[in-house]
Formats: sequence, C-alpha cells, structure tokens
Amino acid sequence: MVNANPINNEFIVDLKGFDGPLELLLSLAQKQKVDLKEISITELVDQYLFFLKTASKLKLELAAEYLMMASFLTYLKSRILLPKDLFEEELSSSELEQNLAFKLKRLSEIKNSTEELFMKPKLGVDFFERGFFEKNNKKVIKKLDSSLIEILRAFAKINSKKIFSPLKFIRESIFKIDDAVNIVMNFIFKSKNWILIQEIIPKDWKNNKIKIRSAMATTFAASLELAKSGDCLLEQNSAFTDLKIKGNDFRVKK
Repeated sequence: MVNANPINNEFIVDLKGFDGPLELLLSLAQKQKVDLKEISITELVDQYLFFLKTASKLKLELAAEYLMMASFLTYLKSRILLPKDLFEEELSSSELEQNLAFKLKRLSEIKNSTEELFMKPKLGVDFFERGFFEKNNKKVIKKLDSSLIEILRAFAKINSKKIFSPLKFIRESIFKIDDAVNIVMNFIFKSKNWILIQEIIPKDWKNNKIKIRSAMATTFAASLELAKSGDCLLEQNSAFTDLKIKGNDFRVKK
C-alpha cells in the first residue's frame, strides 16, 4: 500500500520491516535502527513507482531526484529477480545496498536544502531590485551641410547674445552737470596753479570704478563750457595725455 500526502507529496512506505515516510526510513537506516537487508526491495520499488504515477504536484527540484531514485530501484529490482550470472561484472548486493543508502541520504539532503531555500526572501515578493536604465546602443551620425560663412555667422550670433546686454542706467551713478560746474568754479576761484582735471573729482566718486566714468565725462564737459566762457584755461601737451585746468587771471567775477 502506498500513501502520498497531497500537500507535501511525501512518499509513505508500507513494508513488512518498515511503515512510514521514505525520509524516516533513511533516518533510521543511518542510525542503524533499520536494516535495509531485511526490507523487501521488490515491494519498495513497486510502491515507489506507483507513487510517482499518482503524485501529480511534485516540486520540480525533487522530481528529478525521485526519477533518478526510481531508475536505480528498478535496476535493483532486476538484479534481485534475474539470475546472478547475468550481472557478473556488476556491483554486488552489499554494494548496491550501500549505494541505495547513499542515494536515500542524498534525497533527504536535497529536500532539506530545498525547504531552507524556499524559506529565504524571494526576489519580486519580499524584496525588489532597483530599476535599470535602458541602454541606447544606436549611433546617430550627423552631417553638417553648411558653408564656412554660415558657420561663422551662427558663431557670431551666439557670441553676440553673450556680449551684448540691455543698457541700464543707474541714476545714483550719474554725476550731474550742475554739480560738476560748481566744483570746477570753486576750484578756479581758489587756485591759480595748473592741476589735473581728475583731481577735481570728489573722492567718493573717484574711488568707484563705475561712478568715476560719469564724473570724468561730466567734469570734462563742465570744464569746456567754463573755458568757452573764459572762466578757466585748459592745457594738454599732446594727444591722449592728461588734461590740466587752471583759473583764468583775467576772468570776470560774477
């Protein structure tokens, strides 16, 4: 009689010298509590083959080992039933029994390892792997169909956007013409010596890189107006040299 557990697909052996699961038979044989010689190998083979036919949901990793065991038991049964003269070069009965015990032990180890393996966290169930970036192996080759002049124009257009920016006037950095006229007038009435025109500019405007440009231009324009009216004299030794200013001794006092 053969019993198969529909849940675990366990092979239950029912022999004269043993009754229970195949794994238990192995365990008892290892502990030398059951002698495999006293068990009917023929009945064991018949029950085992019947179990393979009736068990419908064997785990894949155990099925391969079960089939290997079935083929070995079938061979063992043929050794017992057929005359010994046909197996002169084959293993002896004791060697076959040892081989059977080894295979039973291996079957038990595989089952235990399988249970431990399925107890571990599973990918896609207990944990998930990070996403993968899709690799694009396509190579795109671009050909330029432009003349040298067109390339230079495009380059100049790009650079012009970086160089030129909207002009913004900051009222606080503009030196008023009236202030420049008053400063120049105060100087020419107090001093009779030549002095560089940039020395007339106030210090707070002179020390600022942005304000000094407006102050220089406005002071120069105010000096030209006063020189035109005869209130001051301007002197420059050569082109692009410093401009000097001095009060006119014959100026008309207002």
